[in-house]
Amino acid sequence: MKISLQSSAPTSQRGISAIEYLVLAVVVIGAIATAAGLFGGDISAAFTALGDLINPP
Repeated sequence: MKISLQSSAPTSQRGISAIEYLVLAVVVIGAIATAAGLFGGDISAAFTALGDLINPP
C-alpha cells in the first residue's frame, strides 16, 4: 500500500504562507498606527513648516 502526501503539501504550504503574510501585515499596520499616534503632531507640524517654506503665508 502506497500513500502519497504530495497532493496535500502545496495546499498546506499555501495556507502557512497566507498566515505568515497576515501576521506580517498586522505587525506593519500596528507599527504604522503606533508611529502615527506618537509622532502625529510632530509630523503635522513638519509638513506645515515645509508648506510655509514653499508657499509663504
